[in-house]
Amino acid sequence: MTLTAPLLILALTLALGAGPASARPAGEALIVSPEGPFRTIEAALEAAQDGDLIQVYAGTYAGPLVVQRSVRLEGIDWPVIDGGGRGTVVTLTAPGIVLSGFEIRGSGIEPDRDHAGITLTAPGIRVENNRLAEVLFGIFVAQADDAVLLGNEITSKSQFEQGRRGDAIRVWYSQRPRLESNHVYAARDVVLWYSSDAVLRDNHIEGGRYGIHLMYCDRVLIESNRLQDNSVGIYTMYSTGTVLRENLIRGQRGPSGYALGFKDADDVQVQGNVIVDNRVGVYLDGTPYSPQGFARFDNNLLAFNDVGVNLQPAVRRNVFAGNTL
Repeated sequence: MTLTAPLLILALTLALGAGPASARPAGEALIVSPEGPFRTIEAALEAAQDGDLIQVYAGTYAGPLVVQRSVRLEGIDWPVIDGGGRGTVVTLTAPGIVLSGFEIRGSGIEPDRDHAGITLTAPGIRVENNRLAEVLFGIFVAQADDAVLLGNEITSKSQFEQGRRGDAIRVWYSQRPRLESNHVYAARDVVLWYSSDAVLRDNHIEGGRYGIHLMYCDRVLIESNRLQDNSVGIYTMYSTGTVLRENLIRGQRGPSGYALGFKDADDVQVQGNVIVDNRVGVYLDGTPYSPQGFARFDNNLLAFNDVGVNLQPAVRRNVFAGNTL
């Protein structure tokens, strides 16, 4: 059989493996390590396409790092990204990024610039199983809907006192965030602003100022968390539809020392929590806030608190049932 010229060219191309698509087989990871083939994460990102996997092996890599492609970045044997004390260490700006298995350290120290370990600015990003230390803010979710923060260990700048540290997790104008199985310690707050339909589950939060602080956040589920030795445990302000279920809240003994606090909140459900050894177990101010609002406290254990329940003068229509005090 005699091949025409176009078919001959195609046959030679396939035989020789030429062309951009053959440079890297589909689905093969891009490898970053001190020995190569890529020696920097930026170089691998330059070669990557959306959906690619980049595996980063043990070593120390310089930040700040900005990820602008929808890739999966996977650390192998805990590679370190060190910001060198300048700005935010890692910024994730593309939808659907996954960042896992890294040690993130060395952010800047300017609180008005939100210098953080990791900042998210796009929807659907997943940050899981990372270790963050010596960063001012830990993870900052900034107008990034559907974020998932899972299994991260987060602490702040050890040289600063509590109020000067940044928030371990700050969620700002970001809907449907999930915060699960994170360990937060010696930072300032875990705080959510203007972010509704959040789930906070199975987190361990200790040695901070506000364990969990909600501001203008509706329909939030907080369950199976452990909060200990913070100044305040969980404080809800100007929010509707908060459900607190099966949390352990122990040893909140700051100047206020509230295990649970509610300010101008509506439709509150507090069920099956263990509230032990705090200065104040439950603090209520203007809750429920609206005439049609409600607050129910069912089957909670309050024990060994200096004050079990503190009701301010404007508090009406709370229902307590089946609790042990």
